[in-house]
Amino acid sequence: MANKREEFVGSHIPEHMLGVMLEQQYAAQKQEFGANWPDATDLIVVKEAVKVGRVLISVRDKSARVIDLAILPEHQGLGIGASVMTGLCMAARDRTAHVSLRALGGGRAERFYARLGFEVTGCEAPYVEMKWEARD
Repeated sequence: MANKREEFVGSHIPEHMLGVMLEQQYAAQKQEFGANWPDATDLIVVKEAVKVGRVLISVRDKSARVIDLAILPEHQGLGIGASVMTGLCMAARDRTAHVSLRALGGGRAERFYARLGFEVTGCEAPYVEMKWEARD
């Protein structure tokens, strides 16, 4: 929820209300993820023995779905997210699988994944579906 709190800086929402709102948002997100991907694995991203983020993934036969990737704000821009995603893609390549995800279209996340070789495969505003496949 650290990432989300930053989005509301300067919004003049009282701190106690912001906390309640973010807790409700987290609970709804957790419920949605559990309903849609009951087989998902929630992993903590660690760098030098410090917890810096999390990735939620669902792996099936020839595909891996990145459901959520979050790096704490103070650790963003250091290549951690790119390293996590590159590792997932290389593991998928070894299994001749692909990696898919959904990102907010036209924003920082879409550009981030595009730099890593993900291509847009569909759009359901405001989100884009993206997919990475190993190239020969």
